[in-house]
Amino acid sequence: MLWTQQAQVAAILEQVKHQFRVNKDLVEMHKEIFSKLKPLVSSNRQWDHFSNYLDILIEQQQKILEQSDSMVSVHKAQGAIEALRKIKRLREDVNKAEG
Repeated sequence: MLWTQQAQVAAILEQVKHQFRVNKDLVEMHKEIFSKLKPLVSSNRQWDHFSNYLDILIEQQQKILEQSDSMVSVHKAQGAIEALRKIKRLREDVNKAEG
């Protein structure tokens, strides 16, 4: 019984090590991507226009959400709004990663 517990602990440790490697790789990948996006988010004029465009798209999805009569379209609109808001936070994320 002790041997099986040790084997289980060893398996869990391997999973944790693998997950740590994957997360470390993702962090490095995000830093690389964020550095490539820096020119987009650092230009106030370009970012303001892009942000206004995102606001218009969010408003359209909110209208769909308000007028929807099916749960499928409600869920789609909710997902679209969430994705658009994540894009709006891109500037903050890029600046946070850099600093």
